[in-house]
Amino acid sequence: MALSQKGSKNDRARDERIFTTPQVITIGSGATCTFRIDSDSSAPSSFVLFAPAEGGNFRLQIADWMKGWVMLEDGGSKIELSPKPSDPPFEIFDDGCAVTLPRGSKGKVSFGKSSILFQVIEEEVQEDEDE
Repeated sequence: MALSQKGSKNDRARDERIFTTPQVITIGSGATCTFRIDSDSSAPSSFVLFAPAEGGNFRLQIADWMKGWVMLEDGGSKIELSPKPSDPPFEIFDDGCAVTLPRGSKGKVSFGKSSILFQVIEEEVQEDEDE
């Protein structure tokens, strides 16, 4: 998964990373968060934004205080996250919802002045130079 963090609307990316295996990815103002965001947002000090899901996929966890969109496949339709979607494949919880992201999914999640852009990409296959 490729992730890019931005500050205000006109800022360039502050932090870009590629995660080759599904793992817990946190956002918040806390020092141990994967991506630190402005403390002026309504986000808690730490929130799990992405988590491992079945089949080696990532799972996007969406809270009520987030805005944004997601496309669940290349060429798929854009689904707005605010108000939170209530139809499958989204699972609804008391304080938000979650969705498993298949390969090719992409989207944007915003909170306060910060945004995370994401795209689930295929891992690059390393070819053996001896062949």
